[in-house]
Amino acid sequence: MKRKVSKAIAVILCMLLVMTTAPVAFASDGPLTGTGTATNPYKVSDAAGLAALADDPAAYKGKTVVLTADIELDPDSFTPIGSRETPFEGIFDGGGFKIEGGSVWIGGDDSDFGVFGYVKNATLKNVDITGLWLTGDTNVGLLAGYAENTEISGVKADEDSKVEGYANIGGIVGALEGRSVTDCSSAAEAALYDDGENDLGNIGGIAGYVVGDVLRCINSGTVESQHKNSGGIVGSCEGTVSHCINKGAVTSYSFCAAGIAGFLKGEVSYCGNAADVFSENDGAGIFCGGEEADVSFCYNAGRIEADVAAKIAFEKSGVTVADCADDSVDLKQAASYPDTWDFENVWYPPQKNKTGGDAHGYAYPTLRDCHFHSFIETVTDATCLMSGSIDRSCDCGLEENETIPATGHRWGAWVVETAATCKMPGERKHTCDACGTEETEEIAIDPNAHEDSDGDNLCDRCGATIEEEQPDSTAKQSLFGRILSFFRRVLDWIRKLFKRR
Repeated sequence: MKRKVSKAIAVILCMLLVMTTAPVAFASDGPLTGTGTATNPYKVSDAAGLAALADDPAAYKGKTVVLTADIELDPDSFTPIGSRETPFEGIFDGGGFKIEGGSVWIGGDDSDFGVFGYVKNATLKNVDITGLWLTGDTNVGLLAGYAENTEISGVKADEDSKVEGYANIGGIVGALEGRSVTDCSSAAEAALYDDGENDLGNIGGIAGYVVGDVLRCINSGTVESQHKNSGGIVGSCEGTVSHCINKGAVTSYSFCAAGIAGFLKGEVSYCGNAADVFSENDGAGIFCGGEEADVSFCYNAGRIEADVAAKIAFEKSGVTVADCADDSVDLKQAASYPDTWDFENVWYPPQKNKTGGDAHGYAYPTLRDCHFHSFIETVTDATCLMSGSIDRSCDCGLEENETIPATGHRWGAWVVETAATCKMPGERKHTCDACGTEETEEIAIDPNAHEDSDGDNLCDRCGATIEEEQPDSTAKQSLFGRILSFFRRVLDWIRKLFKRR
């Protein structure tokens, strides 16, 4: 009987253990660990975790998902995360980890094709794409094929990656409608083919087609197109392209090819192109075709080859160009740029590396807020009396220094070490809460500390004549002493009065 009871208790304990530990191993609504909150996000550590996102993207709407390890995709079972019918609508944070393709071709004739196929009201950030080769139809990007009302930031695609298709092709995202692409870089090859059926075109080193903003992005991958609207940064943009650098060659066998944006309706500012642009029809250094477009504070150091070419942009109805520079001057010298250029706060001037060559193989100005340089940062903390510093250095030789002001002492309250008396000064001390430095200060002799208990006008402690030192004294005396002192002063006055007579 006892054995049966013991077995029953053991079974119950095991069930309780499973029930209490299950939430730690699995989320309540999916196979990923975590709960999807910002403080306890879903965690993806392998290709099966990404597959779980692709199997049921609707389950992660409004949820936060993070990578916790580098992941290599399986080309035989790869499925983009999200579709037009069921988009991914969460927050995906790569945490700086890699998604690797293994340099194996993945794709076919799918549209909305990438690691993420179709995303909406989403955030995709902080992930590296390496060795990923993707081929699709329309809206093809290494990270995302189509992004609606989405923020994409901090994404990198390496030189071992490739992306290709027939319309809206981008090194990071194929098409984005709403919000922005920021702080991204691509060294991947991008290619657009003409299938003879669509009239879209649009290919860019960062994005193919954008309605929104492209900010602080760098492209060094080649862009090749058989259709219209090719750009080193974006193929076609209705919005703003700003603080971007392109050094990837752009080749088009159609028209509207440019170093930054093939077609623009909006603004290009603070951008630089150092790559050659070839077009069988027309081409321009910064952008080619457009309407209601403004181009300012840009430079073009690339060679433009086209039937109809412009070094900066075609200035036509609705298009303005201001404060720009081209290769008619020496663009490797800061003095060649317009006086309106800010080389103290906005641009780094042209740099040489430690061996005298061009910085990172790039001889022209780079933007201070664009992640072109890889800085190693050394911080020397400020102390109470000494200033500190932040020293940044890049392998190319560029150095930056920032001073941290001394903090000054943070004194605590005064503490009396020795109280002042009528005979001896006192001393007080306070201590700095930051560094422990102590500072002492003398407390002056206290004349009010005299005592005259017998009323003889002499301090009982130090022997000083109280009337001489303290005529207005409120020295401590007994009541009897004060009365006796009063009568003595009256008698002295009477004696003096009779002596005069």
